[in-house]
Amino acid sequence: MSLDLATAIAAAVRDAGGRALIVGGWVRDRLRGHPSKDVDLEVFGIAEAQLSALLQGFGRVEAVGQSFPVYKVVANGALDVALPRRESKTGRGHKGFRVVGDPFMTIEEAARRRVFTINAISWDPLTGAYEDP
Repeated sequence: MSLDLATAIAAAVRDAGGRALIVGGWVRDRLRGHPSKDVDLEVFGIAEAQLSALLQGFGRVEAVGQSFPVYKVVANGALDVALPRRESKTGRGHKGFRVVGDPFMTIEEAARRRVFTINAISWDPLTGAYEDP
């Protein structure tokens, strides 16, 4: 199950000095009382190279992000793991952005990208605490 995998990865991230939070649709569905299988983790405090190496211990890891690192971890389910990211407008349209992963952003800074809707709320699988900036 993806939630079990997310919890195991979150524990390894914690042990390495960082924090991993579940973000996006899974949190929204949990708050609404709906089932969800789409688990996405955002990892704070772990550099990109260290994160990639850490994830290797959990199963097959595929880099799937085109403009910033997103790792799909496949083992008894699958989930996406990413660093918080900054987006800067560089041109016209919805593709005119420069995106850079920044593992040292605060949770509040990372949530701004989600426009302070319900999608800005994250959940810590180790403590059960919600982060709602």
